[in-house]
Amino acid sequence: MALFIYKVKNDVGRTLVGIAEAENVKEVKRQFHVPDHFFISARAYNSRHLARIRLKLDDLLMFNNRLSCLVEAGVPILQALSILWRQSEHHDVQIIVSYMREELEEGASLWEVFSAFPAAFPPIYLALINVAEVGAGMANILKKLSQYLEDQKKFYSRLSRATMYPAFVLGFALLVLIGLFVFIVPTFEKVILRLHGELPFLSKVLFGISNLLCNPYFDGAVVICVIIALFLWRFLSKIEAYKYMLDYWKIKAPLLKNVLYPLSVARFTRSLSLLLGSGVPLVTAVEVCNTTINNSWLQKAVEDIRQNLLDGGSLYDAFKITKAFPFMVVEMIGIGETGGKLQQLLEMASAYLEEEADYALTKYLTYLEPLMIIAVGAIVLFVLLGIYLPIFSIQSVLRTL
Repeated sequence: MALFIYKVKNDVGRTLVGIAEAENVKEVKRQFHVPDHFFISARAYNSRHLARIRLKLDDLLMFNNRLSCLVEAGVPILQALSILWRQSEHHDVQIIVSYMREELEEGASLWEVFSAFPAAFPPIYLALINVAEVGAGMANILKKLSQYLEDQKKFYSRLSRATMYPAFVLGFALLVLIGLFVFIVPTFEKVILRLHGELPFLSKVLFGISNLLCNPYFDGAVVICVIIALFLWRFLSKIEAYKYMLDYWKIKAPLLKNVLYPLSVARFTRSLSLLLGSGVPLVTAVEVCNTTINNSWLQKAVEDIRQNLLDGGSLYDAFKITKAFPFMVVEMIGIGETGGKLQQLLEMASAYLEEEADYALTKYLTYLEPLMIIAVGAIVLFVLLGIYLPIFSIQSVLRTL
């Protein structure tokens, strides 16, 4: 038996994509010889491609929310997947759901069918599905996952908010300045040189920069340098020592540490709170949560925590020994571990860290906006003075004649 990816149209004209196991295309076509589906095509599909299917966070959140609503309403899981297959607009989601339905009908467990898509479902998602299947309640777990994914969406929106506005302003200002230096300044330079005007030092610098940017050899050298830098960056990013050093710098840099550091720790503590609240063993929860951190320096610290727990230490002592987490978070973990409220205090620590990062981010953006306006204004003033100073000197010479 081989896998085939097929396309059909349903009774309302929507195109649906799915995966079926069959001997050949004719058998796939026979499976969809039903009144409410019109078969379009089928082709062989490599099973290894299943593991490479990725879902964006928004698509995963929508999938989980819909599945949560159906399960909470009492719809059996197979029927819920059939509904999701017909309702989804995303072809990758349709492929995933159709494969799950086929495998579940053949007796596979729910965790097994989810685990077939490691690129689509993060480890924390798979761990909680496993817990739900053991007996923690699928509806309850799916609701917790929806909240977790919403928090992750907020996490990424904070990071994008921190970088998108400055990047947009700087990119736009750079394009405007390149346009001035390449198209406007050379025109004025030709006019001024024809009038044999004496160039002030500021104008000489301006026209020198313009001539440099208009030089094809210089432009080619810049392009080559950028390409080399990109290749060098990709090469170095695969070296663990360099990646570790760069991630450590991200955590300790004066401006970044007040935003990226608390957000990264908050993501870890919130994930740990979710797993512990769902009944996942502590060591397993720490190991799974380590995959949610995008910083190798913090990952090394969490791995040390896991090893300390395996050696019989307490969670509080393990966090304290690493010295990688904020003092307040470590103390809250100690209080929670002693008082039996670890999950609640981890959630509180996450909220505190996110508020701290939001405050720092808002403060930076408040200072950054006027600074960027001043910087762009200063460059524009430099261009205008470089252009008009020789014109003014020519006018003064003409008046004396």
